[in-house]
Amino acid sequence: MIDLKVTQGRETFLDLVIAGRRLDETLRQTVRETAQEYQARLKADLRAAKSGKLYGARAGRRTFRRVTRKTTVFGRQASYRTVAAVARNTRAYRASAPGQAPAVFTGAELRAVKLKFPAKEKGYGAKVFADRGVAFYRHFLEFGTRDRVQRRGAGGKAVNRFVGRIEPRPVFSPLQAQLEAEMLRRVGRAADLFAAFRG
Repeated sequence: MIDLKVTQGRETFLDLVIAGRRLDETLRQTVRETAQEYQARLKADLRAAKSGKLYGARAGRRTFRRVTRKTTVFGRQASYRTVAAVARNTRAYRASAPGQAPAVFTGAELRAVKLKFPAKEKGYGAKVFADRGVAFYRHFLEFGTRDRVQRRGAGGKAVNRFVGRIEPRPVFSPLQAQLEAEMLRRVGRAADLFAAFRG
């Protein structure tokens, strides 16, 4: 058996441990604050005025949303979530133009914007994202879609008619590079200040 003890320089060693923990917390706080700022900025971009097409109010317009359905399975009541068309009255609103952040109509994407931080043992970082369970269409808006073609018409007759496409309306992509650069700058600055203070 080998028994090692640190007697000389023990206070210095403990000071380094405490300083390391303080630096760790400072860096985590910097990352957290930066991510929260960008989450607020992303929501502000979604809420900002848009310059796309103006849609008037409509009664009984079909919109698609996640709904909870109830059913009976083996004599027991169960519920499941699905996407369904819902008829509802809609207010007038202005859509976003291609290249702008999506317009807020139902508020689903706005509510879906979340923040996630890794566990302490997995390092530093932050994730600003839209929960796909709430805003399942977010990729269509962010990256656009290909041409949509109606293959068959009434009675199964071949139509092959162009019915449109969604042009990209990015909100996450433009902020991604800015968030990474800003986070690196702030974390580096926090580490330099801490080193200068300790020196």
